Amino acid sequence: MILQHRDTPDVEACFPRLLAGRRSDGGTIVGRTFLSGSNRKEPRCYNPCEHKLGAHGWNYLALLSSVFLSLCVWAESPAQEPKTEESGRRMEFMKESATVYEIDLVEQRERLKLHPEPLLRWDNPVSGVKDGIIAMWTSSDGRPQVLAQVFQSKDKYWLHEFQSMASVPLVASLDRRPIWKPNRTIVQMKPVPDAPEPAKNQNGRLTQMRTLARRFSANVDFKVNYLDTKTSRYELRLLPQPVHRYGKEDTDLTDGALFAFVQGTNPELWLLVEVRRGDAGIVWQYGLAPMTGYAVRASHPSGLAWECAYTDEDKRGSVSPYFIRTFARE
Repeated sequence: MILQHRDTPDVEACFPRLLAGRRSDGGTIVGRTFLSGSNRKEPRCYNPCEHKLGAHGWNYLALLSSVFLSLCVWAESPAQEPKTEESGRRMEFMKESATVYEIDLVEQRERLKLHPEPLLRWDNPVSGVKDGIIAMWTSSDGRPQVLAQVFQSKDKYWLHEFQSMASVPLVASLDRRPIWKPNRTIVQMKPVPDAPEPAKNQNGRLTQMRTLARRFSANVDFKVNYLDTKTSRYELRLLPQPVHRYGKEDTDLTDGALFAFVQGTNPELWLLVEVRRGDAGIVWQYGLAPMTGYAVRASHPSGLAWECAYTDEDKRGSVSPYFIRTFARE
């Protein structure tokens, strides 16, 4: 906030002659400059409507206006610094909270790797969540096996919202104690309808992946308030770029990309688009998984591609592919 000096006339009336300075005690003051020459000790407002300005006068007026606007930004910046610091601390807290888990593919005896940085930092104006991240655990081929949202609810609880993307059994442990062991898989890979032959290089396939992903649309039946008796349907927006790319040439999983359908910037549905080698040769496949307990569905020009019904809260437990855990309260 810019403080007006006590003997300065009304700021709005004298706007063109404001310059900023610093008091010796560190406070902010408004210095005064007069566009018309005057030796009077009392300040006099300059009214541009009463005087004709030459080119230099108007240039001077523009300069002072620019200085004033800069001062507004300068005066407000100290108030923004704590928010930046708080945002940084919150990010580190969210990232650190995901490091406590050990997640293994049971049959493969493989420990999944936590991606070093969040895939996304998101918010959701519909649910009211202002800040959250997406953590990801991958297998050795880079394929996403577990995705988790880390965020704070309206009632100040910090939550981990897990979704298994694995096609095989997995178990998540905390302090060497199993806390999550999904009893079924939810991602079912299917051929992409009317897909072209995969390109020979990664750049060409990325273009194809984005085109194939845009053919899908999705919506979610969402409750803004848990006390609501009915849901409202919201169309989800596809992020134009994949949030993760994986795969390796000359393997069964040649190429893959993870796309997100979002509400605000909050993922509510995941779309995997992959190039796989099989008995039929090299083909495009897709798979879908929710990042919510609400009913969500995806459509394709060929028809309904996939849907998942609302998951009751008592079914979001340690054997469900979709699992919510409270880990802190502020």
